[in-house]
Amino acid sequence: MLSLHLQRVGLVLAVLASTHIAVSQATWQSSIVKFGSDGKLTYVSDAEQNRVIDFSYAGYKNSNVPLPTITNVIMTLSPDTGDNTAAINSAIQAAASVTPDANGFRGVIKLNAGNYEIRGTIILNVGGVVVRGSGSGTNGTVLVATGDTPHQRPVSVVGGGKAAAWKKSGTAQTNITTPFVQVGSMSFNVASASGFAVGDPIIICHPSTAAWIAAVDSGATDTDPGWKPGTMDILMNRTITAINGTTMFIDVPTSNHLDLSLSQSYIYNLSKATTKSLIGVEDLRIDIQNWTNEYVDENHAWWAVQMFDIEDSWARNVVVMHFGQSGFQISTGNRITLDHCQALQP
Repeated sequence: MLSLHLQRVGLVLAVLASTHIAVSQATWQSSIVKFGSDGKLTYVSDAEQNRVIDFSYAGYKNSNVPLPTITNVIMTLSPDTGDNTAAINSAIQAAASVTPDANGFRGVIKLNAGNYEIRGTIILNVGGVVVRGSGSGTNGTVLVATGDTPHQRPVSVVGGGKAAAWKKSGTAQTNITTPFVQVGSMSFNVASASGFAVGDPIIICHPSTAAWIAAVDSGATDTDPGWKPGTMDILMNRTITAINGTTMFIDVPTSNHLDLSLSQSYIYNLSKATTKSLIGVEDLRIDIQNWTNEYVDENHAWWAVQMFDIEDSWARNVVVMHFGQSGFQISTGNRITLDHCQALQP
């Protein structure tokens, strides 16, 4: 949580620095983000080795390519009287029989304009499928979540399904031996590279030990209880790009310091057996109904879009309203883009 907060601050600073210099050459220079002669940003460390993270790896396909626009419509639905959950879910499962193209996409399930009552949960768990509405305005495609069965359910779950944490593959696990891996690093030493290979997806685990919790002031939670050891472990989803002896190189910079004096970090192989990819949700609106008082009534659908066990996927031009917990919730997700999305009137 602390790391996420710092990332948000850093992202704003990085954007401000690059934008300002693009407009006014060399009239002002940030002390923590510098624009180099090679056209790239350089991130300057402070006395404690904190620095802004390179966010250019974020999003669909590491932002190396634009979001795709899939034109192959494989099915079209119109709203029906009553609950439309089963009809939409059946269309998604039927799409699984379509052979993916060379880029891995099966095609689009198009939802015509109108109000679709949703009494259950839409499960978008078929890779290569895009569910596209006919606009995110009130006259476009509106998924209207009604009722409270089950209590505080999600309106849609996108990906392989909810998982408490990244899943481990096999038994290979090794400690990180570098005394201090600075935030933004792309390599570190390990006790043994046995069981790991170039191209392997891995998880870097930084346990939330008592020493580390104390070092970050128990999370600085103000009047709330401080963090407890074991409850704030930091997990980073990465891919091994090279191995040189016991030195590991990864595809995306670390998002937190790994200080061996505070916590013994380690890596393990990541299982992607249930992970889904290349899924899109586009051009629609989700409106959660059945609440009578937005400040006290909690007997209604709770999340609009949950994205779990998923990678290289996106939501684009989606408006969600009247959610209780989150408009968009992403967990065990990697390289996800939310583009022109809005979460309004919680």
